[in-house]
Amino acid sequence: MKVHKLCTTKNPVFLYGADTIDKMEGTLDREDGEISIASYMNFLIVNGGVIVPQYGGENDALGHWSRFKECTQNVKLLACGQKK
Repeated sequence: MKVHKLCTTKNPVFLYGADTIDKMEGTLDREDGEISIASYMNFLIVNGGVIVPQYGGENDALGHWSRFKECTQNVKLLACGQKK
């Protein structure tokens, strides 16, 4: 087994659009400006491709992109940016 390390965001990512998040019974309400869980591990494998998160920070351009390319040679990579 080969382990591929990914970096994390350098700066915190804050939540915007909390009012669009579905509320579930027994959970706390989310508010704009709260720190959001931002991880490059939040990628999604779909037919023929991988959707990779981008958070608008300098770590977006670091080695995680090349690591995804290395691990997924025959599929398309799509960067999905954070909406502010």
